[in-house]
Amino acid sequence: RRLKCFFMSLFCCLRRGARAVFQFYPANKMQLDMIVKASERCGFTGGLVVDFPHSTKAKKYFLVLFSGPAHAFSTPAPKTGQEVDEEMDSD
Repeated sequence: RRLKCFFMSLFCCLRRGARAVFQFYPANKMQLDMIVKASERCGFTGGLVVDFPHSTKAKKYFLVLFSGPAHAFSTPAPKTGQEVDEEMDSD
């Protein structure tokens, strides 16, 4: 219940397309799965990154979250010199 409240308030605070990364140390596999599933249920995408996965002492867990895709704005393609010349000829 606390995880749901945390991830829901975080999702509301972040702008679309924003990212958040959390480093944490879960006590066991069940706790790890619970954290990842709670973030997914609240609308986040992303996943888990494990640094030094084969080490027992140096293993680090990072939860990488994305708050949805950013709005896609179409940007005009840059004009080449030939296109500029053609526009001037038509005037």
